[in-house]
Amino acid sequence: MATAKIKKLLSKKSKSLTIIWKKVKKISGYQIQFSTKKSFKKALTKTKKIKNTKTTRYTIKKLKSGKKYFVRIRAYKN
Repeated sequence: MATAKIKKLLSKKSKSLTIIWKKVKKISGYQIQFSTKKSFKKALTKTKKIKNTKTTRYTIKKLKSGKKYFVRIRAYKN
């Protein structure tokens, strides 16, 4: 199975982040994780599942301004 790759990260407002990724075929959905630490451990780590396979954009809201966030995405198949 092909991996999902992030194309762009857009930050229009200081408290939101838009993720745009390349579409992957023959999958069940996407899983997005974002964290304040690069290791994704012992920090503010959250996961969002997107079941619509046609979606290639997601906006994370209510972030803290002035913090650095790390984002990763993967495609999954049931």
